[in-house]
Amino acid sequence: MNQKRNYYEKLSSSLKSKFGELLLMIAEEELLIEAQRQKLSRTPDFDPFSCFQRIDKSLKGHLRSEDFIIFLVENKKCDYEISELECFYMIKFFDSLFQGFLIYEDFQQVILPCDDL
Repeated sequence: MNQKRNYYEKLSSSLKSKFGELLLMIAEEELLIEAQRQKLSRTPDFDPFSCFQRIDKSLKGHLRSEDFIIFLVENKKCDYEISELECFYMIKFFDSLFQGFLIYEDFQQVILPCDDL
């Protein structure tokens, strides 16, 4: 731990400031995402499993990057094009079994609120 502290102390004040801004930006985006999860979960007819099945059109029982892209394109839910790489990183983050896809339990981590805001 002491060695890590020494590395941080060696950073320029400009770099420390930029790093702090990055962390703040990430935290703010996380709050926005969580607020959307909260809003979605309060929707009366929201059912996470139905959402999972809707995206898993081929009935594989798991979701890959291309499943998300196809769903978003078909439903015109994005103002910009989502890349397969962006989906890959999202899957990599939430993939609890490190298989390269999301099972239903992983999908719940993506879609359901983490806590009350």
